[in-house]
Amino acid sequence: MKENREIVQKRIGLSEGGFVNNPKDPGGATDRGITQKTFDAWNRVKKLPLRSVKGISKDVAEEIIFENYMRPVKFDDLPAGLDYAMADYSVNSGPARANKELQRLIGVSADGIFGNITLSKVQQIAQEPGGIHDLIEGLCAARMAFLRGLPHWPEFKNGWTDRVQTVQEAALKMAAGVQCAAQPAAGFISAKAPEPAAPVSAAADPASVGAVISGGGVLAAVGAVIGSLAQLHPVAQSVAMAGLLVAGVGIAFVLRKRILAIATGGL
Repeated sequence: MKENREIVQKRIGLSEGGFVNNPKDPGGATDRGITQKTFDAWNRVKKLPLRSVKGISKDVAEEIIFENYMRPVKFDDLPAGLDYAMADYSVNSGPARANKELQRLIGVSADGIFGNITLSKVQQIAQEPGGIHDLIEGLCAARMAFLRGLPHWPEFKNGWTDRVQTVQEAALKMAAGVQCAAQPAAGFISAKAPEPAAPVSAAADPASVGAVISGGGVLAAVGAVIGSLAQLHPVAQSVAMAGLLVAGVGIAFVLRKRILAIATGGL
């Protein structure tokens, strides 16, 4: 929501840390959350001379963050808490990845474009008790599943995990109407986690999980879980499935298909 722009900008700016140029960071040289590549593109569009991202001003960094990462996820139109969770995901992994993850959770076409259909569904869920709470938890769980599948996970797993946990905690407080500090936990710095050209593992993309699961043994092993999930709110179903995926069970896609079949009276 628009009223949260300032606090979220401050939290994202701090969460990205200062100038970092770790050769193992896929984002490259970064300052105030802006990579060199993003800064170069911004300067070209603005017809400004190219220069190092090191020392980028706070105002310019925040303008880039909003235009490149917050506007594409409809930050101003999102409920409190979900706006922060989506904005941080977008800055870290790109708006298309954040939008697709949200779209999968709410059951609309995952095209990565946040249009009226996606917004309408989010607004509908926001009217249901616990809807936004479930959506925030589901988004963060799915985000962790994606991160675990990236090739840079061993190098940056601690920073990425701390980041997502901190974002989730603050986002849930914001959703509950609690005022959050305009800064994350001390030392909250992590590398960029851009989406790869193709899924690097089943855990990196929930839609690919089904490709590595076959036979009736999987469904037999999770029959009891399915019975419980079928009774949940649609968003809570996605949260539960994302949790199973994060735990390494690797059956989210199969569960989703089974739940949909149960909901429509089939098997």
